[in-house]
Amino acid sequence: MVKRWLSSAVLFVMLGVLIITYIGITSDFAAKFYTPDQQQALVVHERLRLTQAAPISNFYRGYLDGRLVSLEIDEADMPGVAAAMGATDCRVRAVLDARYEEVEGVTTTVYGLDFEGTYTLRYTGSVPTTTLELIFPFPAGLDTLNQVYFLVDGEEPSGVQYSLDNITWWTDLAAGEEHEIVVRYRARGVGSFTYALDRNRRLENLDVAIVVRGLEGSQVPDDTLPTTSEGGAEGGEQFAWQYKALIADRNVRIELPTRPGFAQRVEGLQEPLHDLSLASPLLVACFVGCLAGVHYLTDVRLPLPHYLLAGLGFFLFYPTLTFLSGVIELPLAAAVALVVVTGLLVVFLGYAAGWRRAWWQALLLSAVFLGLFSMGLMGQWRGLLLTAGGLVLVGTFMVLSARRRGASPKSQISNITESDTGDEPTVELEEAMPPARYCPHCGAELDEAFAFCPACGRDAKPFCCCSACGAEHYVSPEAELKHCPACGERISE
Repeated sequence: MVKRWLSSAVLFVMLGVLIITYIGITSDFAAKFYTPDQQQALVVHERLRLTQAAPISNFYRGYLDGRLVSLEIDEADMPGVAAAMGATDCRVRAVLDARYEEVEGVTTTVYGLDFEGTYTLRYTGSVPTTTLELIFPFPAGLDTLNQVYFLVDGEEPSGVQYSLDNITWWTDLAAGEEHEIVVRYRARGVGSFTYALDRNRRLENLDVAIVVRGLEGSQVPDDTLPTTSEGGAEGGEQFAWQYKALIADRNVRIELPTRPGFAQRVEGLQEPLHDLSLASPLLVACFVGCLAGVHYLTDVRLPLPHYLLAGLGFFLFYPTLTFLSGVIELPLAAAVALVVVTGLLVVFLGYAAGWRRAWWQALLLSAVFLGLFSMGLMGQWRGLLLTAGGLVLVGTFMVLSARRRGASPKSQISNITESDTGDEPTVELEEAMPPARYCPHCGAELDEAFAFCPACGRDAKPFCCCSACGAEHYVSPEAELKHCPACGERISE
């Protein structure tokens, strides 16, 4: 007794330690799987997701009735001063030469950006002349920036100022004056490229084209401005945005394809896997409880250590899914983990409780708890899958309970006689006699006319009747019975 309880306690502690360890690992994958150098590389990669903003136009002063006017906050609404000024036409061409690159064991998508932006500026204010400051900001976090050119009407103007942050140009403009501004540069980026549009103002013409070369599979996220056309280009894929009189509420962005390594795959699934890990103790407990309940309704008896071992095997589905998802895609990882763990449970319970009686129980409960409940917690069809699993589980227990009640000993009508008064017939009930035969393989009741057991299908014919006492005994084909076990008389051949 002590030895049995000791083994149960050891298995219970082992299961608890594994669950706590697994929850701790899934709480912060980055700290568990990335070295300090890899974490620093991820920070650098995130900073190199380039976002190019549109040029900024600032009015500083203008002349009104011969008087110099500064655009202070309280003067911004003066007639003719805050005239509509900005890039009315925007034409952007960006070529991304992409490739996969590994830094400190972290695989990322690196690209060389060849950018060219063409903008048309028109001064339409009523003030005769004004001074304009034009600022073209470079993306934040650049580590390389070369072949930088700023052209006004095809020539580089005097007084233009360059820095790693932006290009600044001052000029005096007269009413109705128009200029074409061209900006070119080359830089290095990682992962994605975004062109930020002016918000809450109308852009007469937007013409943006992004070409990705070297890799296929780039995508436009759903939360960005939709493309007007997509197709092949020379050596790559082209995405185009062409709009007239646009008031933008979203930016233009392209996400390059990725080829993540093991740690990156697992980290990308941190949130759903962590939620699943928090639910794993409840799922393990429910699985073990339902398994014991099904065994009770089908007259299967197993010791407590067997149920703890089944729970331990069931729990291994979750770490198996976690680490497989770092090597292969999540749906395939889930399928492999489900097949392996279900096979393990079916084999174990088949040997422990008998194949004919236990295989379907392990298969059904694994499909419900691992397939519907566990994967339902990670998918978008969560409510539907959890409800379906609950229906299957409840239906199984309803059917087993009904069969168990139907197989229990019942009273039967043995005699119907007239009452002494002769008014009403009376029904006398007496307990049914217990059956004379039981299947030696599964214990089911056998009628004398049965040649095979209706429960397990085994041969039920080799029964021997003692001529002296009338007792019936099962004799297997391999055995030889010479004396009756009940009375000891010799059984005739």
